[in-house]
Amino acid sequence: ERTVMGAVFIRNAHRIITVCADGKICLTNLVTKRMEWVIEGHKESINAVAISSDQKYVATASSDGTAVLWG
Repeated sequence: ERTVMGAVFIRNAHRIITVCADGKICLTNLVTKRMEWVIEGHKESINAVAISSDQKYVATASSDGTAVLWG
């Protein structure tokens, strides 16, 4: 079980991106309730997540001192 630290909804896609204390980023389909993918993006807890207005990019920031732009 993961401790979720933040979440953003993907507009019109029925999906949510969650970031967790274990440093993982997950994409979950809200219709099927299935996780579509998991990325091990940081070495420590992810504290923040944001999605760009065009929904092409996701930014994450972690306790390990890193920020990553995904897209």
